Formats: sequence, C-alpha cells, structure tokens
Amino acid sequence: MMIGLTGFATGRDETTSVSCISAATGAELHCTRTCSRATAGLQISAGQKEWWLFPPSETSKLQDAAGVYVDDVRLGFYDAERFPRVADAACLRVTQPPRSTLFVPSDWRHMVVNVGATLSINHNWFEAGAIPNVWRYLDTEARATAAELEACRADVEGRGGELSEFLWLRERVLRASARLNVSDFVAMCRSEVCARDTLAPAGSAPEDERRVRDGVSLALRAVAADHAGSLFLDESGTWPRDEDAASWSRSARDRGTAA
Repeated sequence: MMIGLTGFATGRDETTSVSCISAATGAELHCTRTCSRATAGLQISAGQKEWWLFPPSETSKLQDAAGVYVDDVRLGFYDAERFPRVADAACLRVTQPPRSTLFVPSDWRHMVVNVGATLSINHNWFEAGAIPNVWRYLDTEARATAAELEACRADVEGRGGELSEFLWLRERVLRASARLNVSDFVAMCRSEVCARDTLAPAGSAPEDERRVRDGVSLALRAVAADHAGSLFLDESGTWPRDEDAASWSRSARDRGTAA
C-alpha cells in the first residue's frame, strides 16, 4: 500500500508540487528525506530534465571522508580530491522528455538539471511498511525542533503559561519544516493505515502483513509514550485546517489524546 505523505490526513496534498522552472536550474543530489522507502514520481508537461540516479549500493561513493554528500555529480562540478569515488559510482543517466513520467525508487539518490524552461508535477509516497522509518525520522525532527525553540519554552514557563502552548508552536514549526508533524502522523495511522484491510503489498505472505501491522502498532505506542501531549486534532481527527484560528488549549490537546 502506498501513502501520500500528508494529503491523506489533512485534505491538503502537501507532497504534490507544481513547478515552472527556468533553464539550467535543478536540484542538487538528494534523497526523499521523510523516510527510507519513500518513492517519488515526476511528470513533465513541458521541457526536459536530465537525471542522474544512484542505487542505494552506491551511496558511500557519493560521500567525502566525513560522510557529507557531494552536491553536483557532473565532472568538473565537484572537488575530485574531496570526493574521489564519485566517478566510480554506478549511475543511471536519464533524459526525461515532455509528456512523460519518471518513477524514482526508494532510497535512490538523484540529481536533476532542467534543459530549457520546464513545467513539472512531483509527488512523493511511502509504503505502509515504512511507517517505523517515518516515525524515527519524525521523532528525531520533533526533538531537534524542540531544542531549537528552547527559548520559547523558557518564555512560556517564565510567565506561567501552559506547556501545551509550547507544544502547539513546536507542532506548527515541525509541520512547516518536515511537511508532517506528530499530530499528522497519528491522524494518518488512524484514518489511512489502521482502517485498511491489508497493508502489505499484494501477494505478500501472512507473516509480512503481521510484520507491517506490528510496525505501525509499535510506532503508535512510541508516540503515546513520548509525545501524547503533542496531539492537536480537530473534531474530524486531523490537524486543524485553520491553524491561526485553532486553539493550543488543554481541551484541544486532550481531544487529540483521546481520539
């Protein structure tokens, strides 16, 4: 089962993007960041794109001694002394023509350059079996966001405010940076994942289905253990559509915890 990263929970498809881009621009080497086993599809309506795609087996060749990834894999565009193995990395080179769609497999790092002005549509998905990976990523991002906002926490505590005010702020910032927050994650698991009859790919063995469901259950237990106070869900069980009008009050938090 493939899941759109956030459109499922909020009705706002934040992982589909439409881009009109000028010639000679593009995207440096990257991999879909929300989780391992995330995939992407890109459709071109006009123009062309040049792609450099690297399978997971070549990942180490794209890094320097400190583990930093090269930005541009084209010969002459990177420091060969710092990245001596880039030229040896197996690469799938693709020219994507107009009116075509390219599927980028999970964990494949890729770089893109636009040939002429380009109009394109991009969408990201992940497999249900990747839910534990999504949660590990999101948990790390949530903790990092809280650390960055420590001064805000001190301000709330200093004036006797509720902790839920700080957690509401963290959720908003996390959603803006990661395109997914803890509330979104729980809403997704409840409405889009747990409600499905099957989660493993078609034709999977019963033990594979159990493994996928166990992974979802473990992730939700981790949320309950470490982030129960961070859930802000509206009456429909999703993140509030109008963030500015929504409340960070205890009642909103409790509604999310009990949903």
